[in-house]
Amino acid sequence: MNVPTLFSMNGTLRVPSRPLSTSWTRVTPRALQGAMVVLGLGILVGCASTPPCRRGAKGDVVLAARTTGEAVETGAKTGVEGVKTAGRAVGGWVEGGSQEAKEKWKEGKEDTKETAHEGAADTRREATVPTCAN
Repeated sequence: MNVPTLFSMNGTLRVPSRPLSTSWTRVTPRALQGAMVVLGLGILVGCASTPPCRRGAKGDVVLAARTTGEAVETGAKTGVEGVKTAGRAVGGWVEGGSQEAKEKWKEGKEDTKETAHEGAADTRREATVPTCAN
């Protein structure tokens, strides 16, 4: 693939003769639009209040969708917390060696566990909507 360069050999800025357009730069806005639509729908579903009870198949499908949404959100938050833990451990290793890294890892592990338990409680709450008596 021939990609135009912006700098010449002597380090001066060179203006390319054709625009810097690749298939990636054309696809990226559409991917972002799709992601925003999915995120917006997730927020709408997540912000709706939990119904007091569910009726029939439609209620079961809604319950499954809400529970899945909550589980995905929990997984994402827990994953982010895990990445933060790894980053803090590496930073601790750079600053103070393996002992510092071990301490940072233990602190981060507790934060990740707390985030996971909070998310699990939210997911359980979404999953335990009773069936209506009528």
